[in-house]
Amino acid sequence: MHSIHPYSRFELRMIKWIGTRGTILLYFGFMWATLGVSFLLNPTERFSRPGPGGALDFVDKGPGVYILSSMWLVGGLVAVGCAIRRPYTCEDGVGFNGLALPPFFWAASYWWSFTIHIISGGEFGRERTYIGGLLYTAITLSMIFLSRHLQDHPEGPCMRRHSVAPQ
Repeated sequence: MHSIHPYSRFELRMIKWIGTRGTILLYFGFMWATLGVSFLLNPTERFSRPGPGGALDFVDKGPGVYILSSMWLVGGLVAVGCAIRRPYTCEDGVGFNGLALPPFFWAASYWWSFTIHIISGGEFGRERTYIGGLLYTAITLSMIFLSRHLQDHPEGPCMRRHSVAPQ
């Protein structure tokens, strides 16, 4: 009788290569980078009022699109880079910051749009951006939670290094 391992072969290879924390950095880093490219290639009015003009129009058009989409792209690439370097450094704080900052800034932008909508009596901002604010706040808190509480797998490179280190 053979024991059933809770991980697939691919997952075990990833865990042995970069650890559990590194695997999370790599997965989310690729997602963030992909989101950054998609936001860049498909600009959409997310924060300003529908149509041209308005106090938040700069966020949805021109440089604002490049800035907000670049956050995702850069944050994702930083996380991927940290995941790949993790077996050598056993450091991943910068990578988790790369994962937490883009949704944090997007949550702030959505909350800003919702607040301006209320303050301006519906003239500027968007009425239902609180939904995006809640979503991106939850993503930010999830990244912070993972960075603080996700333990590395015992077979990961950093756990092996710590267990063999002389006392």
